[in-house]
Amino acid sequence: LGIHSEMLTDSVIELLSSGAVTNKKKTFHPGKVVTSFAIGSRKLYDLIDNNPHIEFYPSSYVNKPTNIAKNDNMIAINSALEVDLTGQVVADSLGYDFYSGIGGQVDFVTGASISKGGKPIIALPSTAKDETISRITPRISEGAGVVTSRGNVQYVVTEYGIASLKGKSIRERALELIRVAHPKFRAQLLEEVRKHYWVPHYQEKYPTDIPELGAIQLKRLNIQGETFYMRPLNPADERRLQEFFYSHTKETLRLRYNYDPKQMSREKSCNLVSVDQSADVALCIVKQDGSRITIQAVGRFYLEPVSNTCEVAFVTRETQQGKGMASRLLNQLIDIAKARGIEKMMAYVRGENKPMITIFEQANFIRKFTGDPSDIELVLDVANAQ
Repeated sequence: LGIHSEMLTDSVIELLSSGAVTNKKKTFHPGKVVTSFAIGSRKLYDLIDNNPHIEFYPSSYVNKPTNIAKNDNMIAINSALEVDLTGQVVADSLGYDFYSGIGGQVDFVTGASISKGGKPIIALPSTAKDETISRITPRISEGAGVVTSRGNVQYVVTEYGIASLKGKSIRERALELIRVAHPKFRAQLLEEVRKHYWVPHYQEKYPTDIPELGAIQLKRLNIQGETFYMRPLNPADERRLQEFFYSHTKETLRLRYNYDPKQMSREKSCNLVSVDQSADVALCIVKQDGSRITIQAVGRFYLEPVSNTCEVAFVTRETQQGKGMASRLLNQLIDIAKARGIEKMMAYVRGENKPMITIFEQANFIRKFTGDPSDIELVLDVANAQ
């Protein structure tokens, strides 16, 4: 790690003394911490005093976006007081009351945006005042000022996940930000955007989490040397799911759906990604190239509450088949089903779909005789699954 920051505080002491920060890979002032001022304890000042690895420069130099951008892979992390559902960032005022100055937020957001491999991040808690106020808001508060415009914001992070906003429409931005808002405010936020027709009338469900995946709802996967991410499907994936559907061959669609669907409407896609994850579960594996996110595989189960069973199904992009994505999704779904006390998991597969049958049997699903060899039913006793 390396540091190029307007300000140093006590938080850098352990990073430097432990060797976590070496600055060796910096492409601007390599080997040096670059800053403008420091504020902290005596321990911090003793660390800085006569330290040849820490250099101070005027803010006009440190905060110059083109200088910031000279650091490849620059990650700029700034905070905010509130972020509205279009991505506007308020960082210096609470309504008409000024809380602070704008600092170097705009400079570092700009610099990281133009850095090779850089990422500007806005990080904030999802709520304030003991969870009584949402910091993700339908609109900025009266009197508050925008510090960073929505056009410059790329990532907003709360304890509920990461909202990726770059290149997104207002509709997609709103749904991404609702997803990282506190769950108690998501229905209210969705209702607000429905009032302004930012989302269509059929967008009735707000994003929900899968508790079994933890707070961030994201798993990084290394598959044959490539990086992918497993996460829940959510309403912001509507267009991605359509693109995923249209990437399939007729043969894949026939094997998956047992007929030849011609199209997937936006309303149909919306229904498939707007899932109550506390009952049914829908997961996807995605690949991210810059701001572009593409779905590579989808796995889901549908709960039958009366019998306490669920039906599971998968589909994988043709270019990714044979890499184990379906198995990873299946194992995660089995873990979730087991944690929820679901008794049995069932799958219905075309008899000619040998690879999918193999995946289920490797996970200890047992074939049931149906009398029709063209349709295979497989069942897993979830409680005894390995």
